[in-house]
Amino acid sequence: MMLIFKQLCKSLLAVALTTALVLTSFSTIAPTAFAGPDTGIVLAQASKYTEGLQPLRSRMSELEGYVNKGDWNNVRAFIRGPLGELGPLSRRLKDSLPSTAQGSARRTIRGLTDHLNKLDVAAAKGNAVTAAKEYAGTISAFDAVLGLS
Repeated sequence: MMLIFKQLCKSLLAVALTTALVLTSFSTIAPTAFAGPDTGIVLAQASKYTEGLQPLRSRMSELEGYVNKGDWNNVRAFIRGPLGELGPLSRRLKDSLPSTAQGSARRTIRGLTDHLNKLDVAAAKGNAVTAAKEYAGTISAFDAVLGLS
């Protein structure tokens, strides 16, 4: 009888924890998932992530200096270091947009990621021409990402 009571208590505890988790998750995503584009909530959320990307964009001149000098180790370190937050922040930006805009945002963000990956490969090979081209593409794509909100 005691064993059945313990199992019942464990089951009830599991149900209570699961319910709490579901309710917490629902309240976290509800504002952006159900807000229409006219409410301003979506745009406020998106601009929050754009503001998070702005400091990274302002540091791109550092990367340009490394590319111009042919300092390939620092180019690669900069992509992985300071720009390491670029991926998560841009994905959160995309997710905060209305669902109708997310496909376009995904392509825009993928363009930025592609340019950074190609810049990394060019730096690994010491290819100055390709690195300069991909840096320019990175800047253009970054500005497009900032324009998403």
